[in-house]
Amino acid sequence: MSGLIKKTIIGLFCLLICGVIYALKIKEKRKFIVEIERVKAEEVKSSQLRFEFKSVNEEEKEKWKIVEGKFYSVLFPGRDALQLIEELAKIAKECNISDISFNTDYTIDDSLQKAYASTFEDISIKVDCFAVKFSLQCQYQELARFIDGIENLRYLVEIESMEIKRGIPLITADLVVKAYYSKEENHAQK
Repeated sequence: MSGLIKKTIIGLFCLLICGVIYALKIKEKRKFIVEIERVKAEEVKSSQLRFEFKSVNEEEKEKWKIVEGKFYSVLFPGRDALQLIEELAKIAKECNISDISFNTDYTIDDSLQKAYASTFEDISIKVDCFAVKFSLQCQYQELARFIDGIENLRYLVEIESMEIKRGIPLITADLVVKAYYSKEENHAQK
């Protein structure tokens, strides 16, 4: 009988070892299953984020196209100094300024012009500028209205410089007005 007890104890011990090994494997398998489920959940989240990101990205592209279109609409339709002179003369007439003379030979320093053009490189729009120098004689109030008129032009212009000389009864103002235009063919005609 003692041989039978020994065999039974050895059999139970082997069964116990197999049970422990099996339990450990099941525990390890459950860890793998949990890890697989976590990875699947993360994959679903990342695919949702990718989809949402593309949606937002497309919306942003559309918004920037609108902004770009508006930006091009305020640029001069080309390097047209005559049109700028006409616009300035119209403003001068509205402000009762009759003594105005234009100098179309004025040019912007090349290094300054490159600096102005590089300002727009970050937004990938090819923009350049030209300037018109002119003198006018008027009263201070008329000059103020004239400057307001320049500010309200529908085009992107800026007063590069202004020098005022006092006189009696009128002042003399020398101004340089700079206008921006698109260097891109498809936008220059808009």
